[in-house]
Amino acid sequence: MTDNYFNSRVKFFYFLLLIVAAIFSVNSAVSSVVLPKVKHELKGYEELDAEPIRKNQQRIEYEFKTADIQKNGGTLGVYDDHWEFTAYADGEEIYSRKSSKSFFCRTTGSSWSLIETPRNSKKISVVFTSTATEPFNHNISFISGDRLSLYRNILYGSVWQIILGLILSGIGLFMIFHWLFVVRVSCKGVYILYFGIVDLLLGIWSILVSDFVLLECSNYVAVYFIGHMCLLGISFPLIMFTKEFY
Repeated sequence: MTDNYFNSRVKFFYFLLLIVAAIFSVNSAVSSVVLPKVKHELKGYEELDAEPIRKNQQRIEYEFKTADIQKNGGTLGVYDDHWEFTAYADGEEIYSRKSSKSFFCRTTGSSWSLIETPRNSKKISVVFTSTATEPFNHNISFISGDRLSLYRNILYGSVWQIILGLILSGIGLFMIFHWLFVVRVSCKGVYILYFGIVDLLLGIWSILVSDFVLLECSNYVAVYFIGHMCLLGISFPLIMFTKEFY
């Protein structure tokens, strides 16, 4: 393989690197400007301002009037960040999200839950609990509406993250196979392989930790674990890419 041919491959790699940088730039712009406007225009839900009625270090309770939820569509959307919680309608349990006993990890992850509320109830209580010693964080949100509107809202909030993940995974796979079947014979450009692995792992992580995937997947603990293991696994190929490229 001639030096000119290899140099053209290096330029092509720089082109791919530019695409990845452009993807992240567009993602930032879309996430901060476009998506909020789209979600506002298609908004079919109401955000619920909730103040805890009971709270200590390992337990916090919120309460809502069922009539307010039914007026908006009858479905309560709950976003929690690594906390177990149980929802009650007039003291009767209607939904529970517990930490899994999976060998992967013991966490509920960070995701939305959609809860159908009984029409004949008067109040809905949501109780968050944790066995951790750290105090509760404030990353808890409540919305209400019909189930389809809430589902659509979560999908729209995750769609660009999923698209970004698919693009990065595709570029990563292309670079890996390009090195294996084209560049490898020259014994050069191994940094292309490492950068392809970084892209692939970033893409998988971006897809797996999106709210929509976590909402749809029954084994959310395994999905959450695999996603974050991909993120942790980036370090070695990134170091090797830096070493080989520079």
